[in-house]
Amino acid sequence: MTNILFIGNSFTYYNDLPAMLQAMFAETGRELCPGRILKGGSYLSQYTVPDSEHGRIFAENYPAADWDYIVLQDQSFQPAGNPEAFFASVDKILSCMEGHHAKLIFYSTWAYRDNTEKLSGTGMSYMQMLEGLTASYKKAAEDHGALRVRAGEAFLRSMETCPAIDLYMPDDFHPSPCGSYLAACLFFKTITGEDFTGSFLPEGVTAEQGDALRRTAREF
Repeated sequence: MTNILFIGNSFTYYNDLPAMLQAMFAETGRELCPGRILKGGSYLSQYTVPDSEHGRIFAENYPAADWDYIVLQDQSFQPAGNPEAFFASVDKILSCMEGHHAKLIFYSTWAYRDNTEKLSGTGMSYMQMLEGLTASYKKAAEDHGALRVRAGEAFLRSMETCPAIDLYMPDDFHPSPCGSYLAACLFFKTITGEDFTGSFLPEGVTAEQGDALRRTAREF
């Protein structure tokens, strides 16, 4: 049994990424028990505020198991737009988990869809946002001896090689089922050290799309 706790927001709970990963583990003869501390639009630092709604969610779920892995994912723009605040958020939440024996995983997410109002509102280009996210998550992982799921970089690779696969929801920033499936394949590889080669596909992902997304995940 592998116990994994996801701490983040809607980038993780859209399409139930933890359940996708659980299904992949089951198909390959493994057992995964995912925990969730997830609230839409959340910053990691919000979970460290006692007597707040976020703080209560954290207090109710964090001690619930002896976690093998803890996944950290901040608000979707923060690591690119305000790296110092992101690093401070990481330090804050880790201080709330002092003494844990879990392996940390940083969920390095993607830039908003290119040429959209959502991206324009950040004041950054697509590559500027992606490079900012990647650099911040990479530094955090290196500073804390953690693993990193390179979803943002894999999104870019998939869009370059398989542009017909839409990784975004119509809102131009949340992951589509294909986007979440790609991320789940990356999580599987990060944790097990193996590529996912099973037949599991979530609703909304065709067999052809699944094959292409698994090929992309193998590159990371």
